[in-house]
Amino acid sequence: ARQSGHEIVMQVPLEPFDYPKVNPGRNTLTVAASADENLKSLHWALSRTTNYTGVMNYMGARFSADAAAMEPFMAELGKRGLAY
Repeated sequence: ARQSGHEIVMQVPLEPFDYPKVNPGRNTLTVAASADENLKSLHWALSRTTNYTGVMNYMGARFSADAAAMEPFMAELGKRGLAY
């Protein structure tokens, strides 16, 4: 896709409301996890493929509403030059 001029956006599993009843999958970033644990899960997700220009949440309403959880996540994306 990138070689044809398309942008690739990777979905990263973030905690939704009603988690774990509603579960986006393994290595979900959660508000209860430490920043280090969430960054480890983020690194795992980012290692699954290459050539993406940004990430978007897969589910993730609870996680993205929590500023303390989002700060290290966004800082890591910023270090990598990735859009959200």
